[in-house]
Amino acid sequence: MELEARKAVLYSIFDAGVRAVAPDAALMRHVCLEGDSLLVDGKRWPLPHRGRLLVLGAGKGVAPMGAAVEELLGDRIHSGLLVVKYGHGLPLRQITQVEAAHPVPDAAGAAATQALLELAAGTTADDLVLCLLTGGASALTPAPVPGVTLEDMQQVTELLLHRLGLVWTPEPEGLAPCWKALLSGSPDFASCYERLVQPRQESLACSPLAADALLLAAFYEDELRPLPKEWEPFLSTRQLALQRALQGRWEEAVRLEPLPLLAALRGKALYVKGDYTVAIEVLRDACRSAADAGYPHLMLSCRLWMGNCYSDLGRMEEMLAHFAVAERLAESLGDADSLASLRYNVAATQLELGHPEKALPYFSSLPHPSLLDLHKLAICREQLGHREQALAAVQQAEPLASGEMERQMLALVRYRLEHPDYLHDSTYGTQLLDCFQHLRDTYPMGFTRFHLPWVLAWYKANRQYRQACRLLEEFPAK
Repeated sequence: MELEARKAVLYSIFDAGVRAVAPDAALMRHVCLEGDSLLVDGKRWPLPHRGRLLVLGAGKGVAPMGAAVEELLGDRIHSGLLVVKYGHGLPLRQITQVEAAHPVPDAAGAAATQALLELAAGTTADDLVLCLLTGGASALTPAPVPGVTLEDMQQVTELLLHRLGLVWTPEPEGLAPCWKALLSGSPDFASCYERLVQPRQESLACSPLAADALLLAAFYEDELRPLPKEWEPFLSTRQLALQRALQGRWEEAVRLEPLPLLAALRGKALYVKGDYTVAIEVLRDACRSAADAGYPHLMLSCRLWMGNCYSDLGRMEEMLAHFAVAERLAESLGDADSLASLRYNVAATQLELGHPEKALPYFSSLPHPSLLDLHKLAICREQLGHREQALAAVQQAEPLASGEMERQMLALVRYRLEHPDYLHDSTYGTQLLDCFQHLRDTYPMGFTRFHLPWVLAWYKANRQYRQACRLLEEFPAK
């Protein structure tokens, strides 16, 4: 038998075993609804008419059980609370979930245990409580007796694990700060990753946090590199949602877990493709979700991307409205990079819309201009007829060029300044069209669109009207 065929057989055996012990399926083999009664292993429990139906529980596999109970009982459930392992929650409607540590208990588990006890103590004879427990519940719900502290329980558990020779990777303290920074859109994510993940990549790869470490690495490196597909059956819902995002399957990702980050990244992807109208709608919803979740940095990113969408559409008023909100957010957060980005984009849009005199004060006043700043400054000077000053800006930018694309962009500006008849010069035309095609292949549509007027001018000057029409169809006029 070929190796791949053997692997397929082994995977099918493993999958069958996992399905056989799946918590939701196991529960439904013993629980069903019959009229106004809940049957549990054949015993009838009348559903409350005057009281409440509560769902309480804990365990590593309790979230799928909660989802199955919600599917079975729907709105009959008044409320509930489940304590789940970090990263193992599922989207539930009526039942609240609290994440805690396993196998070594933590303060989150202790607080959740107290909440469970209070809910149970608050029931009456008219209420019905459905209790769901799976393996791991004891660690997830620590309730130290008087004279014993949580720290005592943690120490004993760690000693037991060590005595048994079991490797334990601390979960809540381990990567939780990285997840919090990533999901909230915080600029601290990069430094958090470099502090908590990079130095431990080898040990994390051999731990229960291997999938978390790889997913965090993919977002840190910004390469949208998904995990191998073989990992997917073992991913939590949140991990699978992020996996789908890395695969570019945005709608599926958001359906799996409607995280504000995923909606925002989907909007950004639409912006990069040039699908501005849909991107604005998606980003508006993402911004609201980020506000509801208390994620100001993610709100700022959404506002910036919406402003960029309106910039590429040439709708200056709407762009400025979003950038004004973004500016206030960036100032309150102390986000100097975002402030610099939005001010650059305002000036670049003014230049693109044919107002170099409005863009010039910004680009000419920067104390430490980047290559793109100097590129835009040179174009401002060029369009205002300041030839020598434009050449000086190009000359200042050229040592900063680190790639072929940057050198080509600067070379085109220099060529125009040094060859007044450039529109009838085939050398210029070849360089221009090569550069434009490279931009289309590599950069977002908005960045490429900035260079569109020079290509259209070349086509018009050389009577290549068919090519100009095709280009206008691909880049509709603003």
